[in-house]
Amino acid sequence: GNRTVQAVRGSVLAETAGGQISIGESGGTVRAQTAGGSVRVFGARGAVKVETAGGSIDLLDLARAQESLGRCSLRAFVRWYQHMESSEIRESDSPAVEDTDDVVRLMTIHKAKGLEFDHVSLLNRDKFEAALPGLAEWIRVRDYRVQQLDKMTNVEVYRASRLEPAHVIELGAARVIIATGSRWRRDGIGRAHSEAVPGFERPGVYTPDDLMAEAAPEGPVVVFDDDHYYMGGVLAEKLRRDGLEVTLVTPALAASYWTEKTLEIEHIHKRLLELEIAILPNLSVVGFDGARAELACVFTARRRDIPCASIVTVTARLPEEALYRDLMDDPDRLAEAGIRSVAAIGDALAPGSIAAAVYAGHRAARELDAPPIGDAVPFERELPL
Repeated sequence: GNRTVQAVRGSVLAETAGGQISIGESGGTVRAQTAGGSVRVFGARGAVKVETAGGSIDLLDLARAQESLGRCSLRAFVRWYQHMESSEIRESDSPAVEDTDDVVRLMTIHKAKGLEFDHVSLLNRDKFEAALPGLAEWIRVRDYRVQQLDKMTNVEVYRASRLEPAHVIELGAARVIIATGSRWRRDGIGRAHSEAVPGFERPGVYTPDDLMAEAAPEGPVVVFDDDHYYMGGVLAEKLRRDGLEVTLVTPALAASYWTEKTLEIEHIHKRLLELEIAILPNLSVVGFDGARAELACVFTARRRDIPCASIVTVTARLPEEALYRDLMDDPDRLAEAGIRSVAAIGDALAPGSIAAAVYAGHRAARELDAPPIGDAVPFERELPL
């Protein structure tokens, strides 16, 4: 039915066909009232409580307990709680549908809590990776920024909209920043190989993008980790937890070898060994015939085969730069549209970590109206004498 939202002396009133939901403040109390009862969230002398028909919960005490155990800081808990509360207020209930209805239901993770579906899709890079083992907290990278953008009246967000060069021209923006991300290579080119690996064009070869799009390899599986950061290890763990026999092959001295610099390597190896994932270091995958992977020692070049039905190649990534290239190929058209600059940033310029992409966004915003500095460091740093 119809829904209306109106402001009445600082309160927000949402009317539905089934009744009213009011959110208002009175004496330091924030109250959400429905026809079925009320839920109150209020502060009194530093206390934060939620009252329901079944009693009250002191959220601050719970948060402090979590902080004392080293699981979550109080500040992080408050940010999470505020976000969850605002999400609950903003988001309407999903329409009632029967299990037999041929529909796709779109909802946030918060709204989908407790529900079960045969197929679930999560969107965006950080959201994809947050669905992998041990990376659930990474969703905060996206959630925090969405929350901040929602507060800004001078920001427009067009979701589920593929941007073409003609759309950029029509928008009439003076400056354009392209952050279209990257994709994982399928051909095996990376640190160990400068040319495509024979057999990687066959069916049965998967990339991390395929797995995060819910592709289902057949076992036994070889994970070829020539990236050396976290991705190879967490994908091996995911596949093992899916019930497959998994072998991780890497040209490095150990699985996820770069994580030695982030003090994670011992935890990663322990997890892989506990899951009985075979780790074959100092080896590179040099061929695949659909049933066996051919391996070569990085020191002696001595070769051997191992059986596998699928290979997951975690090597290098390519920038998604088609939009940027199309725009830059027609500078006259950009000038006619009043576009003064077009820049590619983050993974669209040079694929890296999520932290590097976040930094690239900050730097692009801070230097937007400043003179170009090229590769110069935009801040002072201390150097050892």
